[in-house]
Amino acid sequence: MAGSNYYATITTVETNDANPGFSQRCQQEIQKQQQLNSCLQYLRQSSKFTITEGEGGWREEFPRCCEQLEHIDEQCRYEGIKQVVQQQKQRGGLQGREMREMLETAQSLPSLCRFNPPQRCEIPTLWY
Repeated sequence: MAGSNYYATITTVETNDANPGFSQRCQQEIQKQQQLNSCLQYLRQSSKFTITEGEGGWREEFPRCCEQLEHIDEQCRYEGIKQVVQQQKQRGGLQGREMREMLETAQSLPSLCRFNPPQRCEIPTLWY
């Protein structure tokens, strides 16, 4: 899109034991949205470099993921996305280039879902 300007807000939220109420509230919101299962499926399927056959794949999961994120408080979205990335890491199956692409997509989810203002969740790459 030549001539288009994009602006992004980078949101970094750190949670720790100093504010257990915040973390607990976020966890409850994430659980209400089925642990962001659609986001996990979207990230898994969209980061595969092979074409996935079957039930719609990532194209069906993407709007569901955005809907799940929309129902989570803006302050809790980062934690939810971070948890999805951790779940995928624990499941395994993605390595190297696929894992980097999945991480990049995860960080961009708030902007991809067109939340205002556009945000990017910075997830520390030292996890990988």
